[in-house]
Amino acid sequence: MLEICEAYGCIRDIQFNPQKSQLLTIGGNNPVHCNLTISNKAIQWCANVKYLGIVVCNAKQNSQKHLNHVR
Repeated sequence: MLEICEAYGCIRDIQFNPQKSQLLTIGGNNPVHCNLTISNKAIQWCANVKYLGIVVCNAKQNSQKHLNHVR
């Protein structure tokens, strides 16, 4: 999928920034052995990601805690 997005970006003159990209596993641990890249640069694995002001966490309890705070 990343290769498809990167190829589309080349056609449409869009450059994806790996420093502004993050990887997150929902409902489990992040795989240690899996390295994904954009433009030959690694994308960082995170335990939580802030998206549109909401923190999305890889553990259900942390996401619920943040949603309760927002409410």
